[in-house]
Amino acid sequence: MRARLRILLALVLLPIYWIASPISPAHAINYTITYNANESQHQTGVTSGSVPSPTSYAAGTLVTVASNSGNLARQGFVFEGWNTLSSGLGNNYTAGSGTITLNSDITLYAKWSIPLSARLIASGGSIVTITDPTGSVPNAASCTGGDVRGITSDGTFVYFRPSNATTYLCKVDMSGYVKQAINIGSTLSAIGIDSIDLTYSSGCIFLRPNGSANNNIYCIDTSDWTVNSLTLPQNWYAGSGWLTGNIIDFPDGRIGAVSAPNTAAPNGVGTGAGQCPSGMYCKILKLFNVVGTGKTATFTFSENIVLADTQSGWPDDEHGIATDGTYLYEIRYSSGYKVYALQSGAPSYIVFNGSGSGTCTATTGVSGSLCPINSPTADSSTTSNATFLGRNHILGSYLMGDYSAPKFYKSDYVFPPTGPGTLNTISTFTSFSLAGSVKTTPYRTPVLVTANVSTPSKVTFKLNGRVIVGCKSRPTSGTSPNIVATCSWKPTQHGEIMLSATAVPTNPLISNSSISLKIVVGLRTGSRG
Repeated sequence: MRARLRILLALVLLPIYWIASPISPAHAINYTITYNANESQHQTGVTSGSVPSPTSYAAGTLVTVASNSGNLARQGFVFEGWNTLSSGLGNNYTAGSGTITLNSDITLYAKWSIPLSARLIASGGSIVTITDPTGSVPNAASCTGGDVRGITSDGTFVYFRPSNATTYLCKVDMSGYVKQAINIGSTLSAIGIDSIDLTYSSGCIFLRPNGSANNNIYCIDTSDWTVNSLTLPQNWYAGSGWLTGNIIDFPDGRIGAVSAPNTAAPNGVGTGAGQCPSGMYCKILKLFNVVGTGKTATFTFSENIVLADTQSGWPDDEHGIATDGTYLYEIRYSSGYKVYALQSGAPSYIVFNGSGSGTCTATTGVSGSLCPINSPTADSSTTSNATFLGRNHILGSYLMGDYSAPKFYKSDYVFPPTGPGTLNTISTFTSFSLAGSVKTTPYRTPVLVTANVSTPSKVTFKLNGRVIVGCKSRPTSGTSPNIVATCSWKPTQHGEIMLSATAVPTNPLISNSSISLKIVVGLRTGSRG
């Protein structure tokens, strides 16, 4: 009997035992978050840095997504956090603070955005008509009555050659008002006008003789408007299509030109300096340093930058190139433009593809379509045939000449992130002195103080730390290397004093700089009278 009771009791307690016992940890469910660099979003490209390591959590856990701990970056793009889809059209999670409840394995993709500075053309801006509002500029009709051939800027003025007066160079401001119509003469008219662009650097308006693989360049010296043939240390790459004589200037003063499409990279196939990635098609941007100014300038070879593309033969009808030092824009007639994120020592990949067939309706990942690049519309007006491309590096605006009218298109003013050819991040004073470079000046006698700076700025002059009356935020004038601001000052105390100046650059990407000068104020010259 007792044995039967023990068996019966065991059968009753057995379910209670199994209910009270925990599930073995071996049967718990874990899910994993995996992070993906997503280096092909928008366009083929590469990344630097690293993604966070995969991490597993128990099912139902509320997880904070990883920060960008590996400094993941992609040339030309902006990291915007993590997304559930490689297209960036899924759910967004802010890196380091976004939260997600895990109920399955999940992959989070880096989300990359294309900055506005890499897709400016036809995204805004305005159309500028060349005019002579005062009617007082000699020979202005040569500029207002002709169509635009080539276009460039020194940061203050825009220069172009008019189609109806091949001996002339036109100088206008950013509003299109003619400042000078310069008759340079037969040496200019002897240089082709249709397929030759212009670019500015170091006191020269540069243009190539033609689109051949020669080793010279013309400098129109802006101090005396003479045309001078200068020798380069290497040959150009030959151009192709319509604008064989393309030319480009960087904010740091370098100049160069882009080769025809499908040009063999100098260092062969690969992803290193001067190499074209396997399976891609490349062009070569050859760059030269400009040493000196004007007609006395000389050149040294800088580097070859490889521009990589998945499309063969693009552009077969090139109509202009320009750069802000971070991005390089290249336009194709009636099709649109592509923008490369420049880098030294490795191929430069496309960051924005705004080129399509015929009507320029290629989907880019940024906007569904773009108007044909030869007719960018702005301010309820349009250009007839936008051709030639330049940039005002001081204001941050791209310029396109109108081949069929005295007009030009100017983009909105936008500065890019830093790149291999952007402006120096710190402005500098190249000189700071009294008139005549003296270190002493008479008491109560007006004297001119001059500051020469590296970039257009507003300069404030101070005496012993206090702003001199009438000398606050004085704008500079002139072009590199003679960008100056002045202050007329009358010393009102004797002895040793400290003059100083602070430059606030027009370009917000360049930081302020200061300089000081110790001088002595002596006795007043002449009588009080």
